[in-house]
Amino acid sequence: MQKNLIKKYEEATKLNDRGTTMRIISEEEMIAVVKAHEAKAKQDLEDGIANLHEEEALKRHKEENNAIND
Repeated sequence: MQKNLIKKYEEATKLNDRGTTMRIISEEEMIAVVKAHEAKAKQDLEDGIANLHEEEALKRHKEENNAIND
């Protein structure tokens, strides 16, 4: 059901971008949109943290290899 609401909201948003009037959305639609946005933000944050850990591991590995080669 939540995906249905999100899809309806996205379709309404697309229509609003092309028109001059805004459609009033229900509280359930707004909650679904907010939850989807929060989930995406959380996933983006987790992905960013994972990338930082990976970069740090690669940096450490490179430094260790350079120390061994010197």
